[in-house]
Amino acid sequence: MEPILDYLKRKLKDAGPKRWAAISAATGASVHTMRKVAYSDIENPGVLTMQPLLTFFQDVDAGRRELPPPAETAAQEAA
Repeated sequence: MEPILDYLKRKLKDAGPKRWAAISAATGASVHTMRKVAYSDIENPGVLTMQPLLTFFQDVDAGRRELPPPAETAAQEAA
């Protein structure tokens, strides 16, 4: 089984920084924290910080929600 922190690093990198603001809005996790987790700048993030991200990505994996579009795509669609 993949460790939770490794799972979150992988999912954040796969989603890409252009989606992090929307993920932040959905989870309450800061973009700064997501960057630190994705690029291993934080070794032991708190459970309260990581649980919303874990739930978000598990819901995406289970098909209960979708990843938001990248920021550039969302801006273009609104225009």
